[in-house]
Amino acid sequence: MPSVSTAFQRATYSFQRMSPAQASALKPRRLSVVATGERDNAARLSRRMDVDGFQQERFEVLNGLFGDAPLVPGRRVKLVVRKK
Repeated sequence: MPSVSTAFQRATYSFQRMSPAQASALKPRRLSVVATGERDNAARLSRRMDVDGFQQERFEVLNGLFGDAPLVPGRRVKLVVRKK
């Protein structure tokens, strides 16, 4: 089994420089912390996440939610959003 540093080094072989056009097309994302409301649930809040795919799963992992744990109103949760 390769060491962690060897595995990491192998992963870097796929890295390549970004072109100026690729770099300028990037849109930074930030974490926004919001308080949950009475009608909020994971499905509803996760739709506000600016991620590609698996929005609800990412929301749950980011906020340490497991299973069908209900959101208590007033709980602060993190959302991934675009920088404005």
